[in-house]
Amino acid sequence: MDVDAIKVGGSGGYNLDSANPFGAAPAKPDEGANGPLEEILISKNWKIRNSAYKKLTQEFKMAEDEKSSVFSKYTGFFKKMLIDTNPAAQAEATEAIKIFVDRAQIAKKCVDDVLPHLVKKAFASNKATTKANTEEIFSLYFELGCGEQATTQLLAGMKSPNFKVTLTALNITIKAMKEFGPKHVQYSKLTKTMPSMFNHKKGEVRELVHQLACEVFGFIGPMFHEQIKNFKGMRSATLDAIAKAFEEISPGGSVPTRGTRSEQKKGDRSAAGAVGGAGTGKTAAPEDPYSFMEAVDISKELSKNWLTEVMAPKWKDKKAKLEELLKLAGAPKIKMVPMIHDISKNLKKLLKDSNVIVRSFSIKCLEGLAKGIRKDFKSGANSVLENLLPWFKEKKASVLVPLNQCLDSFFKHCLSWSDLNGPVQSAFKDKVPQIRKYTLDFCIRCIRDPECNNTDLKKNAFKPLIASCMELSSDRDKGVRQSALECMATFLLIFGDRAMYPMMAKIENADKKKTQNGYGPCEKNERRSEWSRKCSGR
Repeated sequence: MDVDAIKVGGSGGYNLDSANPFGAAPAKPDEGANGPLEEILISKNWKIRNSAYKKLTQEFKMAEDEKSSVFSKYTGFFKKMLIDTNPAAQAEATEAIKIFVDRAQIAKKCVDDVLPHLVKKAFASNKATTKANTEEIFSLYFELGCGEQATTQLLAGMKSPNFKVTLTALNITIKAMKEFGPKHVQYSKLTKTMPSMFNHKKGEVRELVHQLACEVFGFIGPMFHEQIKNFKGMRSATLDAIAKAFEEISPGGSVPTRGTRSEQKKGDRSAAGAVGGAGTGKTAAPEDPYSFMEAVDISKELSKNWLTEVMAPKWKDKKAKLEELLKLAGAPKIKMVPMIHDISKNLKKLLKDSNVIVRSFSIKCLEGLAKGIRKDFKSGANSVLENLLPWFKEKKASVLVPLNQCLDSFFKHCLSWSDLNGPVQSAFKDKVPQIRKYTLDFCIRCIRDPECNNTDLKKNAFKPLIASCMELSSDRDKGVRQSALECMATFLLIFGDRAMYPMMAKIENADKKKTQNGYGPCEKNERRSEWSRKCSGR
């Protein structure tokens, strides 16, 4: 046919709407879609590809089991399927891959063939089906235990110059945080990206990252709030808005609503029957966020000559170096490195400094190290404990408040009753009444702590503490006597009358009544029930 002979315009000649002057008529939707699936998946005609994706979805659905060969047969096509330029075909492609990820045993091996291409091409889609499938594919990969890879791709999406991609990444991250919690949505990586998101030029992005922060706070609690305060470039108005929003949230009490498949099998989920069957009905306890945080080596961030400069003659120079350490010691998780031992030795020396401000900052630094390092800081905490207790003689709140907080952190994170027993017994014999009283108060807080190991207490400190309390119950100082009786009342309510009877028989009747009435009946029952649960291992 002579192309030049085709008339343009008018009513004569060929009708271009009804015939193809160049040869064959255009393919009908299903024409050409009946060949081998491997061939029609890469057809140049989007309608044929669309039909092929539907067939592939059906094949995945009809597979006999998770090990079926049909799953491994088509993985090489996933990249081209996900970057399909036709919106309708792309939606069908995501549907097929969603079924694959949900059912195939080899789905985890294909995570790097799926998620990066979803971020690049599907995140910016305006099609509702594509968006819903994309969200579910990410959730399924989190469910399969691929949280690290999924979080990495979501963070890459947040940094995209395409505004739509950023919004989709944030929305999926918020959903994943609710379903799987910060353990799987890589909390430590997330907090490195969030600061720039809070200052994003788009208001929609700032609003979504604010929502994400609220979800994280529900899991992590005050520890996360402290981190946000140290984010670089945070506006005061943003910090105020976050603080106000956090007031309405129960800190650290959130539990994932879905959980990974391995967690579902163990019955660790809080929600029953979220995916893949009924749950056990058990309520999972919130996990300690410390366990999935990334440890920071603060020794690399301290100034080069910190160890020598912190011992400078002038108190202001010491204070400046202690402030430097205190800021770094605020990290939620600190890596135990050899330099920490040297830091502890210097802080121990500074506890004897004549300047009250230096002593106060030294105590605050020790508390930060105890919270950040925990069990690995046991030797450091043990070495300074005897030097800390005598500072109960201090009357200034600037020392007493951080001192009590530091000792509480030592007990909570570093030391056992076998470590405490010797130093507190020495403090009970101190000639300063305030030291005796505040040491007793410290022991009472430790005994009442819900995380107190009562087996350790009974084995390593019960008898010596009771003996000291009996002796101090007749102390010349009224405050010491009251604290001693309160400590015995605490023992009585936890261990019961039988364990305490031999000791109680030696106390005068007036003091015995005070001891027995140390708590109200409601608290008494509550404490005993708590101790019973601990003994039975429930």
